[in-house]
Amino acid sequence: MKALTNNEKSWGPFQTVVEEDDKWICNGTIYPKSVVGNCTVFTVTEDWISPEQELQQKDNYNKAQKKAREEAYKTESDSLFFQFERGDIEKQVWLDKVSEIKQRFPYKV
Repeated sequence: MKALTNNEKSWGPFQTVVEEDDKWICNGTIYPKSVVGNCTVFTVTEDWISPEQELQQKDNYNKAQKKAREEAYKTESDSLFFQFERGDIEKQVWLDKVSEIKQRFPYKV
């Protein structure tokens, strides 16, 4: 736990610390605010990650999901598409499979 006095506006990994009534906003992340003695405090947990790290994690996740979707399309929906093209099945069967794959491997936005 790090105590910030009223005039301290920067600490450690935080370049920008903004104090509001019930929270601190640190580099765009909101932390609840509490008062201990004469100091206002916020807690940075061990699992805190920077916005840049969060963006990288999201990017890595989405890349993995894209690869998983591509594989699922090849093995599950492509054959349905060709069956639809030949007139063997209704278009909706193929579209339902594509939708199911997208739900199984969602992207983070």
